[in-house]
Amino acid sequence: MVIYILIFVCSIFLCYCAVYNPRNRELNNHPRIGLYAISASLLILMMGIREGVGTDYYSVYALEYNKLISEGLTYNNRFEPGFFLLMRLTAFFSGDYHILFFVVGFITIVLVYHAIYRLSDKPTWSVFIFLFGGFFFFATNGIRQALAVSILMNAVPYAIDRKCVHYISAVVLASFIHTSAIVFIPLYFFVGWKMNSFKATLFLILIVLFSGYIVDFALRISSAFSPQIARYASHEHLSNQYLSQGNIDLSDLISTVVAFMLYIITVTICRTNDKTDFLFFIVFIGLLTSILSKDMAIFSRMAMYFSPFIILAIPQLFHSLEEAGIVEVWIFKSLYFVFILASCMYLYGYLNFSSVIPYITLFGNG
Repeated sequence: MVIYILIFVCSIFLCYCAVYNPRNRELNNHPRIGLYAISASLLILMMGIREGVGTDYYSVYALEYNKLISEGLTYNNRFEPGFFLLMRLTAFFSGDYHILFFVVGFITIVLVYHAIYRLSDKPTWSVFIFLFGGFFFFATNGIRQALAVSILMNAVPYAIDRKCVHYISAVVLASFIHTSAIVFIPLYFFVGWKMNSFKATLFLILIVLFSGYIVDFALRISSAFSPQIARYASHEHLSNQYLSQGNIDLSDLISTVVAFMLYIITVTICRTNDKTDFLFFIVFIGLLTSILSKDMAIFSRMAMYFSPFIILAIPQLFHSLEEAGIVEVWIFKSLYFVFILASCMYLYGYLNFSSVIPYITLFGNG
């Protein structure tokens, strides 16, 4: 347990050192590559050498990797083509399944850090939220989806710059890793759209009231096109299991509700740019999807496409407040810092969501 916490703290501290400018004692928007890379390397090492961390570690990925090694060309693939290709490439170099976890962890961490480098004006905050906000823990379990999300994070700059072909290409690439990532394509048309607090809140209330009908309609359509969604939808009983344990839906719901409230407060006191607005629109979709998960468990997995964008959105919110000269921004930062740590201890420690994400490895005696 101690080593996990130490690595988290060290990674955040190294990121802080990478952005700190000792000459004028200010923080730069873009970190120096050397220390920033070391910060990422600690997390990559943590991902690569883990053993049995994640509910699908042995039962899905290690099992399928060993089957691929033993069966060769006769192996019956169950994964998306992009992830299967990645398995094939790693199997070519090694018959040890640990290499797969290392390579996937490497790509995921590098892409998340790259997205932070490109999009976040406060990288230390982004790394802090990445580690203690839940997405890092999810990445040790839902490794295909986490890899797809890391690609989607790097697609956002193309959307903001109105590079439609580049954006769609990146989303399609993510869907080759995890099929349902394709839901990100329509989001391109909402770049430049600013959420109106009244309309957004009204829409939120309507989703809460009519979520059952919306879920039924969405599943009827999507299940016809995606065998993966149809398979998840057949396990409707998981919805009650998820909600009784809390885990992903609860953490997503809490994180996106707080983010949405902070955004609404911010837009009433200062102006925000297209980047901040688009990032928070993605987070808002995560909030709506989290609400739908109470009627069907699959939506808790869909929400994981959107909720991790708080890693980029919240720091941009703080940047907007500072740019507007709001001196009380330290209050926002302090409260959010306490919220992240408190929710981390409550969700990952007290509730002990070891059945989905390896919280017990971090907080227990394992």
